[in-house]
Amino acid sequence: MSIPTNLKPRCGDSRHRRIVRVITFGIGVLLIVVFVWRLLATGENPKVEVLFSHFETINGFDFAVFQVSNTGKRPVTCYGYGWKQPFYWIATPKGATNWSFDYTTGFDHSKTRPITLPPGVKMPAYTVIPIPESWIVGIEYSSSAFAAKLPRWVWRLGSQEYQFRKHLSIAWSEPITRSSKPTNLVAPLPSATNVVAPIATGSGDGKN
Repeated sequence: MSIPTNLKPRCGDSRHRRIVRVITFGIGVLLIVVFVWRLLATGENPKVEVLFSHFETINGFDFAVFQVSNTGKRPVTCYGYGWKQPFYWIATPKGATNWSFDYTTGFDHSKTRPITLPPGVKMPAYTVIPIPESWIVGIEYSSSAFAAKLPRWVWRLGSQEYQFRKHLSIAWSEPITRSSKPTNLVAPLPSATNVVAPIATGSGDGKN
């Protein structure tokens, strides 16, 4: 049986078409995510507070514990691993007027999920303790009503992209140090409770 001379070109053409379809689909998904993420822009002056509570050691890791409060009149949506574990920024002083994000922790964004805080609701947040003596902690959030309706895959994809995250607002704590007096706004966790340990700390994670 003779082999058709056009067999290989057709296979190549089919493979090329599959590649084009995959690329087109990927671009389409990205454009959709960019569009919906722009709808996350915070409006109507929401009020989110990040207040230091205390230091705590859990499973051999030291954490600075904060209370994240929605003191506004509309729900806000953060993202993270889930309740008590929102993703966060750590900023440390750099010179007289600048801040460095080099000590922001790495997160597994494949596990990203939205976290909704209704008005008046408070949530604890467990953050790593950086090397510098003084630092502040920031929690990203959106007050858009559309944010809570986004599927998890959008949060997983968008949370890794700066162009998406820049549309979120950030609530910052006051500067704290290792000698900061505890306010005990958050009750200590039971000894058997697990908190996801940080993946890594470095400038690459902090500047994304």
